[in-house]
Amino acid sequence: MDNTGTSPQLKLLLADFVLGLESASDVQACFDLLAKTSETLGFSGLVYTSIATGVAPLEARGPLFFRSDGFSDAFLSHYQEADFASQDFTIKRIMDDDLQAVNWWREAGAGRLSADEQEVIDVARYDYGMTHGLSVPLLKNDHHMAGCSVVSDDNNETFSQLLDERLGLLKTILRLFHDRVYASPEFQAQLYLPLLQQLNSTERTVLRFLASGLPLKSIEAVAGISPSYAGNVRTVLFRKLGVKNVSELAYIVGLHRILDLL
Repeated sequence: MDNTGTSPQLKLLLADFVLGLESASDVQACFDLLAKTSETLGFSGLVYTSIATGVAPLEARGPLFFRSDGFSDAFLSHYQEADFASQDFTIKRIMDDDLQAVNWWREAGAGRLSADEQEVIDVARYDYGMTHGLSVPLLKNDHHMAGCSVVSDDNNETFSQLLDERLGLLKTILRLFHDRVYASPEFQAQLYLPLLQQLNSTERTVLRFLASGLPLKSIEAVAGISPSYAGNVRTVLFRKLGVKNVSELAYIVGLHRILDLL
């Protein structure tokens, strides 16, 4: 394999990826390009995961996944049904602001995983044939976390060589992909819509009112809801959307066009 710093073929691959992202018509087209490029680099499959950290994201629907054909759909179904997100050490590390790439089996070999954490990658390897895996965190803020995992069925030596030579380029294309789709209203809709559907009609009404910037004491005249009751609903909305105050709520509502989704 050529080194990413000297290989003209890999430089051309990166240039083609950037041009492809610019011309992609939607989020799925961006992901299809990412999947194809990662396979060209030598990885057999990947999954991009994004989690909105409000509205109990690890319950009910769970994370939002984009999966390539080479990443087992059966494993993702198992992952969700077994609630593996709650014991996934890669998610825990992102939550702890550790944004370093993680080689699954290197962590296991170093004895850094609990029994529950080990179970997740044991199932991936022994039940679904994912011989090796690497997770690359891409985002951690007050409202979202995101990352991408790639898998390989190569032997230990070949996988190590692959990472030595192409990990830097892999991180670059993952970052470019994430930055492109995260800014997309279509992506935000896919991320937030299932969560917003959990809000009842009163919560939706209060959310719209809070986003207007009017004082809460005016809500009775506008929506027929008492200010005291609306205050209780506001507290629930803060918890569900992972915000601390009205200013922060208004910021994420505007940033992610949430009112358009209600």
